[in-house]
Amino acid sequence: MIKLFLAAFLLTVSAFANDNVDIDGHTPGRFTMDLEAAKKYAAEKDIPLLLNFTGSDWCGWCKLMEKNVFSKPEWLAYAKDNVAMVWLDFPKNKSLVPEKYVARNGKLSGKYGVRGYPTYLIIDAKTDAVIGKLGAGKEKTPASFQAEVDNLASMSEGRVKAFAASLGEEKGAQYLKMYEQIKQNEADLTSAKEQYNNKVKTLNSEISELKNTMEETRVISRLKPEQVEAYKMARGEYNAAQAALEKFLASSPAQNQENMKIYQDLGAKVKEAQAKLSQF
Repeated sequence: MIKLFLAAFLLTVSAFANDNVDIDGHTPGRFTMDLEAAKKYAAEKDIPLLLNFTGSDWCGWCKLMEKNVFSKPEWLAYAKDNVAMVWLDFPKNKSLVPEKYVARNGKLSGKYGVRGYPTYLIIDAKTDAVIGKLGAGKEKTPASFQAEVDNLASMSEGRVKAFAASLGEEKGAQYLKMYEQIKQNEADLTSAKEQYNNKVKTLNSEISELKNTMEETRVISRLKPEQVEAYKMARGEYNAAQAALEKFLASSPAQNQENMKIYQDLGAKVKEAQAKLSQF
């Protein structure tokens, strides 16, 4: 019994093994899966969060960045005092992520509109605002990536205010005014994009509905009376399948194996319904 327990324990430990990733809590200079612990530490130290959206066991670029940047002593020394790092993994091997973090990782991916891996977001821990986004690169080194992070981190609220204070009253006020104008412009831009996207969605929906109605009218006009009901059923199945696929795509799903399977299944249903409809 003891041997069986020990074997199970070792299996559990090895399933989550990563030399540079903690499951719970936050150790300066190391990645952690524990977002709340990292956020608390970052807020206390007034340093940004680095959210690493990765596919650790299948993503080539993720592995390259781990090898060339995140595992290097120079990066670890820098990260210890300058950034709190969070590991948000979407692996093929589901045992690599504890169950308690799986759904949370998916929500964060949707929240931040992550489209591919790896994606690195620099977050202001105090305001939860996205300061900027970084990606992978073949030529990136600890020094070059550090420079990218520092450049973005300089726009965190804490650092902006600290730098403004060092400029003196008049120049500091001007510097803060520019920062506030940037934030306002970003908010206005986000609002404008949302309004535009909503208008595009509404118009596309109206156009699609009108085209469908016109097509139904044309088809029904040449059908025999006993065929009309079957056609309407086939049309209803197709519309429902197409709507389900569009709804899924509109949710901005993360690019992972699970969502790819959902997409393929929904696509298959659309094709099946389309095949039935083509018989009329």
